[in-house]
Amino acid sequence: EDRACVFQNVHSRMDRAMVASAWHSGHDADLIALVIDAAQIAHDTLVKESSDLFAILKALAKMYGRAKESKTKPLVLVLNKTDLLTDAQLEAVRDSVKSAITTASSEHEDQAVLLRAAAAGAGATYVDDIIRSFSVSALKGSGCDELVRVLAAQMPRGPYLFPEDFPTDMPMRSVAAEVTREKLMLLLKQELPYAVAVETVDFKERDDGSFAIRQNILVERNSQKLIVVGKSGAMIKKLGIAAREEMQAMLDAKVHLFLDVKVKRDWKESKQFYDSWGLAYDG
Repeated sequence: EDRACVFQNVHSRMDRAMVASAWHSGHDADLIALVIDAAQIAHDTLVKESSDLFAILKALAKMYGRAKESKTKPLVLVLNKTDLLTDAQLEAVRDSVKSAITTASSEHEDQAVLLRAAAAGAGATYVDDIIRSFSVSALKGSGCDELVRVLAAQMPRGPYLFPEDFPTDMPMRSVAAEVTREKLMLLLKQELPYAVAVETVDFKERDDGSFAIRQNILVERNSQKLIVVGKSGAMIKKLGIAAREEMQAMLDAKVHLFLDVKVKRDWKESKQFYDSWGLAYDG
């Protein structure tokens, strides 16, 4: 399951809901994989105690400090963007992460709790402060196969939670909104990460078997609307084509997609979005 991430600078209701969701899922998970930006640590030369990563490590140490957590939940450390580093830089990053883990755990009676969990996450036994992490490049795919193998090997066996041919428990109108939002993120990259929402206002099957889908793209400011629409409508046209093609593949039918960009300054205060995303409104 892909959940929201954890970060320190929490300002809005959505920030609080995302962070709460991430920690809640961590408590329920069979395993935690902590993905670390190795390039950022190499740039800073250490893990700053003011950083998001250090705050996460302290919170994890507190969670793993409970006897049940430390015995049953492996912690997998994943160093990402390692393709940008030399071998010497990567080794320095590993040392920095280990030092940060030790410092973050120093307030707890069992100061090796995170190191031991990380050893378990790597399928090893914790001995003499030796810590193993996985070096990957998500962009290039290097190291990912080994990481997937280790993660899969540690997953408990159990019955299917849904039928094999059941791709999602979300209603199709919600899936359609997620498709459009994903394409929007890919096209705009980091310009509007959390300032935009997509709502499906109409989802109907026509007599000829095709689907008519109407969606609103909500932004907070007029300047953001101009970015989504693009020069002479180029961006919204490109978005519509990409989203429609994926919806047609999912539905195995022709799709008529109608997109409207609207400025709604307080859309992040609308409870319906939190409900549709599985986030706690009062998180």
